[in-house]
Amino acid sequence: MEAISAVTAAVGVGGIVYVGRPLWVACTTQNRVLIFDKEAEVVRAYDPRRRPRFVDTGKEGTKRTNPNRYSWDAGGIVSLEIPGEEPLEIDIHAAALPVLIGWSQGQDVSRLAGPVPPSMTI
Repeated sequence: MEAISAVTAAVGVGGIVYVGRPLWVACTTQNRVLIFDKEAEVVRAYDPRRRPRFVDTGKEGTKRTNPNRYSWDAGGIVSLEIPGEEPLEIDIHAAALPVLIGWSQGQDVSRLAGPVPPSMTI
C-alpha cells in the first residue's frame, strides 16, 4: 500500500465511524484517497479518474476532544457516495469537510504534504 503521507483520518485516536464500523480515510501525495474499512480489512484506493463523492449533509457531527488545546473540535457529517453502493453518512472532523468535498469535485490533495501533526488530522 502506498505510504500515507498527507492527511490521515483520525477521530481522537481511532478513525471515522459509520454504522458502527471503523473507517480510516487518508489523502496521499499521488492525489489519491484511501479508505480503510477496519472491520472488513479492506483498503480501497480512489484516484482522480474514479472518485467517490463526498457531499456535505449540513448536519453537525460529534464533538471530539483536542488533547493539544484541552478543548473540543467540531465534527461534521458527509455522505459518502460510491457508485453501485448505498450512500453512507460519515461523522468526521469538521476540518476534513472542505478537503474531502473539494477532492471529490476535482481538487488536488497531493499538496497536503506530511507528516501532519495529530492536531491537524481529519
